[in-house]
Order: sequence, then structure tokens, then C-alpha cells
Amino acid sequence: MAPAAPVAPAAPIAALIQERARADVRLTGVWGIAPVLGPALVFIGLVIFAWFCYVIPGITGAEATAAEYTIAFAGLGVAFLGLIIFVVLIYKLIARRNSHFRRSRQLREAVIAELERKASEMGKAQDIASELTFLRSSHAELSAKEGEKSAALWTILSIIIPFILLYVMYFLTKDFMEHDAKESAFYDVVLAAASKEGLPSAHPSWKAMYWKGVPKRSPGLYAFLTILTGVFGIYWLWCLVKDPHNHFDSHAALEDTVLARLA
Repeated sequence: MAPAAPVAPAAPIAALIQERARADVRLTGVWGIAPVLGPALVFIGLVIFAWFCYVIPGITGAEATAAEYTIAFAGLGVAFLGLIIFVVLIYKLIARRNSHFRRSRQLREAVIAELERKASEMGKAQDIASELTFLRSSHAELSAKEGEKSAALWTILSIIIPFILLYVMYFLTKDFMEHDAKESAFYDVVLAAASKEGLPSAHPSWKAMYWKGVPKRSPGLYAFLTILTGVFGIYWLWCLVKDPHNHFDSHAALEDTVLARLA
């Protein structure tokens, strides 16, 4: 039997990069408009129900007919469909946060291990000691703040207690902004360490060209405006759907750049 082919040193990094299509979920299609579609269906459905069950009988002074009751309860069905879309969207947003952060955490670990391995092989461990110290510290800080949050539990609580939904939207906004900024700094140092090891350097303008980043938003202000107006929450939810796509695009370009340097 032929011996097994040796595993390339950077194989763990490549494997985790290949996971991004599964872990970095892009909410497109119906989910891209779900922040508007879900609440709209709930509102329309409840208006239909109230109109045919209460308003028309109140105007005519007669009992609602069987046809009117049928339309009214069809309205409830529309409202229920809107609620289901909304609930599934919240679940998907939390689950996406977890899956991306989990993959990012494993990727950072693999990148640090590969930098250490190459430095040891080349006798340059001392040359990148300060970079490795920063990377380990930054990785530990990110990992401590980005623990798993149960998508099922927080979704259920959001349905039962409206203010819990505000908290969920708050931490989804805050977590992705902080993650984006800190990982950007992390990989700047990764590429600097790779250059010190004599590995191919990234073009200085690569980050300006590819790093879009997550838009800076104030989750506290957004929560206040949502409480004040109600409808602002729809815009905020739409931001939560689309903002991480910027980070995923930037992350993909960054990962490919790092893999090319460390392979």
C-alpha cells in the first residue's frame, strides 16, 4: 500500500477557508426583504381580520357573514405567515453570527499555529515574537467576547418578551462591528509577521481595495429610535441582514491573501 500523501502545513487554513460558503451565510432572496415582508404581512393580515370581523359588522349592525369570517381568518393566516418569516429571520441572524464567529476563531488559531511553525523552521521565532504576542492576546480577547448564543433560546425569548428582541438586535450590531474592527487589526499583524519571516508580502493597497468593513452604527441610538417610532426597527433589522455581507466579502479577500502568503 502506498504511503499516505503528507498533509500540507497550511491545509487546516485551506480547509477552514473552504467552510466559508457554509458558515458565512448570505441572506438573499426572500430573506433579503424579510425585514419588510414579515412585519408587512403581519400588519396586513391583522387589518384584514379586524376589518371583516369587527369593522364591517360594526358599520352594518349585522352579524358577520360566513364569507366575511372566512376572509377574516384568512387574514389571520397571512399574519401568522408574516410572524413565521420574522421568527425564522431572527433565528437565522443569530445562527449566522455563531457559525461565522466559530469558523473565524478556528481560522485564527490555525493561522497563529502556522506562523509559529514557519518561524521555528526558519529560526525567526524571535523576529516575530512581538507579533505573536499581540496575535495570541487579540485572539484570546475576541474568543472570550464571541461565545455561542443559543439561536433557539434567544428567538423564543424575543417572541415572548419584545424588549428581548431589542437586546438581540443590539448584540448582533455590536458584536459584528467589534469583530470586524479587531479582525482587521489581527490580520494586519499576521501579514506583517509573514513579511518578517520572508514570505511574499501583500501589496500595500490590498486592504484599501478589498476591505469594506461593517458600517459603524450606534446600537444604543437604534434601540432608542425603535422604541420611539416602532417602524425604525424594520430599517435596523434590514441593516442586520445586509451589513455582515460586507464583512464576509472582506474576510474572503483577506483569507485568500493570507493563504497565498502562508501556503
